[in-house]
Amino acid sequence: MKKTLLTITLALCAIGFSANAEEAAEKEIITIVTDAWCPYVCEPGAEQEGILVDLAREVFAEHNIEVSYKTVSYARAIKGVIDGDFDGLFAGNSEEVEGMVVPENYQMISIYNIFKPADLEWNYTGKASLKDVTFGAIDGVDIWPFDKYIEDNKQDNKLVQLSASAESSKNMLQKLAKGRITAFFDDANVVAYYLKELGLTEKVKPAGQAGLPVGEEGDFLYIGFSPKNPKSEEYAKILSEGTKNFTEDGRFDKIFAKYGITRITEEEYYEMKKKTEKLLEGLQD
Repeated sequence: MKKTLLTITLALCAIGFSANAEEAAEKEIITIVTDAWCPYVCEPGAEQEGILVDLAREVFAEHNIEVSYKTVSYARAIKGVIDGDFDGLFAGNSEEVEGMVVPENYQMISIYNIFKPADLEWNYTGKASLKDVTFGAIDGVDIWPFDKYIEDNKQDNKLVQLSASAESSKNMLQKLAKGRITAFFDDANVVAYYLKELGLTEKVKPAGQAGLPVGEEGDFLYIGFSPKNPKSEEYAKILSEGTKNFTEDGRFDKIFAKYGITRITEEEYYEMKKKTEKLLEGLQD
């Protein structure tokens, strides 16, 4: 009897092992890349890898597809996806994912803002008010619609200070807290995340408004897929439907909550845009 039970147990184990091995062999792996931009995309292998990383992993897992996430420079990430070296790009706006296969539904909305040292009484009230601060920017990073102002004034260190392209948002916020620059434009959630990490939450504040929506082209973020991969259309459809489902059933909000952030809805975005659009007038003149 014991021998019979042992035989049955071994047979069941063999079946289970075979099924697991077959599942592992069939599981597809896609590689999606970007540079770190917490809390949306953080360091691979970290306890919290990022909101968009979590979304992609959970959505694709439902289709037995595993997401491999790697960080490279952003320029390398874009070129690598276009060339087919990688399967996808995290957190690209419409310009950055141009030429890629993109989901019908965007993955999330990003809200930028101008930040200042907390003890500075100045607030941003439009283009003319920029003459009273030193605007810090990272060379090579597109910060539309302030890009023309930066280009026109980059020779005047009292108005604009360009940092090397290797600088990060975290470095720039440290400069801001010390007063080495007095204005900086970046995503509000990214700023809040890094300020908390650096212990500088009380040292840097928004310059007068809750956010500065600059338009759907810059604020709506996607995960774009390589035009070289014949399965990219399928990936984009899976992600588009998954994002819609996760948003509707509240699972996406739960992912945001893990990072202490509330997801911006379209209604909130357009309401904020209506209130602040005059502050961006004349910046491209």
